[in-house]
Amino acid sequence: MSPASGPARPDADRGRRRDIQGLRALAVALVVVYHAAPRLVPGGFVGVDVFFVISGFLITSHLISGEARDGRIRLGRFYARRAKRLLPAALLVLVCTAIGTYFLLPKGSWPTTALQVMASAVYVQNWALAAAATDYSAMGADSSPVQHYWSLSVEEQFYAVWPLLLAVAIGIAKKIRRDPVRGATVALALVAALSLAASMVWTRADPDSAYFSTFTRAWEFAAGGLLALAMRRTPMWLRGAAARTAAPWLGLAAISLSAALFSDETPFPGLAAAVPVLGAVLIIVGNDPTERFSARVLYRWRPVQYVGDISYSIYLWHWPLIVLLPWITDSALTPVTRVVVVLVSLGLGALSKRFVEDPFLRRPLVANTAPRTAVVVVAATLLVFAPAATLYYSASTAIAAAKQDYRVRVTSLPADFGAASAPGPVGRGTALVPLPLIAPDDILRTDAAGRRCQAGTDDFDQLVSCRFGPQADSAKPKVALVGDSHAAQWLPAFASLADSGDLRLTTYLRSGCPLSEVFSTRADDNGGACKRWVAATRQALLESDYDFVIVSAWSGTNYVTAGGESAAQGMSTVWSELIAAGASVIAIRDNPLPDQAGVYSVPQCLERNEKDPNQCSFAREAALVADPQQAAAEYTPGAHLVDLTALFCGPSVCPPVIGGAVVYTDGQHLTKTFAESAAPQLKVALRSAGLG
Repeated sequence: MSPASGPARPDADRGRRRDIQGLRALAVALVVVYHAAPRLVPGGFVGVDVFFVISGFLITSHLISGEARDGRIRLGRFYARRAKRLLPAALLVLVCTAIGTYFLLPKGSWPTTALQVMASAVYVQNWALAAAATDYSAMGADSSPVQHYWSLSVEEQFYAVWPLLLAVAIGIAKKIRRDPVRGATVALALVAALSLAASMVWTRADPDSAYFSTFTRAWEFAAGGLLALAMRRTPMWLRGAAARTAAPWLGLAAISLSAALFSDETPFPGLAAAVPVLGAVLIIVGNDPTERFSARVLYRWRPVQYVGDISYSIYLWHWPLIVLLPWITDSALTPVTRVVVVLVSLGLGALSKRFVEDPFLRRPLVANTAPRTAVVVVAATLLVFAPAATLYYSASTAIAAAKQDYRVRVTSLPADFGAASAPGPVGRGTALVPLPLIAPDDILRTDAAGRRCQAGTDDFDQLVSCRFGPQADSAKPKVALVGDSHAAQWLPAFASLADSGDLRLTTYLRSGCPLSEVFSTRADDNGGACKRWVAATRQALLESDYDFVIVSAWSGTNYVTAGGESAAQGMSTVWSELIAAGASVIAIRDNPLPDQAGVYSVPQCLERNEKDPNQCSFAREAALVADPQQAAAEYTPGAHLVDLTALFCGPSVCPPVIGGAVVYTDGQHLTKTFAESAAPQLKVALRSAGLG
């Protein structure tokens, strides 16, 4: 019996189900609008999960039908057809994006983009992003223009493994004289159960990498596959008109609600992904009902069907446009340019479908044979690697020259370099140190021996610590520098003071974790990693008898306020404990944040505005985010607040370069060079707070 057996489908066209084409249109619309204007559909990322269910359903249906017809799954034919269907458009977009990157994006972004183009070409982009702990919700103008290939990588890995899994399951079932479909069902059910469990655990432990993992997404494909096996015969409960009519409406409601109510703060995928997955299943279960009040009135509209037809190409083109367009217009996306992105994506999607996808799929340009297809695939992939390798080589050469320039310049810096100068307009022709190309890497995260001094987000329970200065000299104040990356960014200045003999320094630094009892709303920090890190850090601080504990934290963090406790109260609780033990607590107010003022990467902006760096200045008022450390210091007896805002900003404007020093590595963190130049000013500020 056909996988699509059941109620008649008068609207079926060339073997396609119009309900699935409508579902594709909905899925791609959610993703594109989420990327172009996330406030409209804060949970639009669920469109990817809908695509995964569709893929699981269609591919499983195709493989099982082929097995029933031929007595086996023809792996070579399957892989050849998948390659013809997916690779031409995908590789074309990669080549165009690599070329666009060369002409439009600053050189600082070339190495990452080149590597991600290569990873996308061989469909391992999701693992590259997972390894880098990329935050999907933070995708912005400074993101890789091929970052969206992560979902295509997951799908290709599914296509590679799924036929083998079904072939093995069916082979075992036949060998023990059991129903092949039942054997496939058992295999898919096992995959679904294991993957869903992994998704729930992994999402809570490390949501950034969990989002991109094939293992946390496999159950979504399996859900579609199980549905395909179940629908080989129409279930009894679905034979009634009311059930066929209600199921798609319920599915549409589930997808719509998840798109509207989910957000970047939703732990995802995890169990939350079950909502859009169930919605997709219900729409497919309806099997294109023809009853009077059925949902087909929505999806049988010709424009909806057409968007479903070209959804793959739309998805490929839309994200590079979002990343590259601001570099063409020299401004952030506006409501008008967001609409332009959508319209151009539709146009390019239509052209790709007409002139790239269809010719390769329908015409015998490449036969459905594995050997010949393999040769063509390898050749096409090499064509993608050529511009990517050119990008990488060109950037590497420029970076090497910039590093040499830095080594020369730091040997003879003027007396008014960096923080020694007052913040003001940047003079034309000012020599920038470091050059913007290497400013993103101008950080200090190790001691002189090369040991890490800052724990990463994957070091859940590890307490990383470094020491600087005359540790044996008990006459020098014993100081601890504690907090997240916004405390770590001051390490160059503190290390300079320690090396000069002004203090004995020990660091307790971890990305994303302030010294507080109230934590970030991010799933990995809310009562998890940060809670354990703070507990271990508090114990170490209390046992080590420090004279001073210096704290700082990113003011842009969204904090949980469980039990009505504010972020400031959470900080004050820990500070008070340290003060009661005999330490003085000094909090450094967070620096102005360019990204809050609309400059998401200062080095990239400086590369683009090489002749006039003042174009990258930003408003002081917009960059100074309310810092809970201020309130915590006010009502914590014995705590002091050091405000260094005057180092960064004038009365109304904060320049990107001060005294020739590039101030920021990105949109919020300081360069090592600027922080180190601020050591004398920091020393004066600490003295006013009682240190020194």
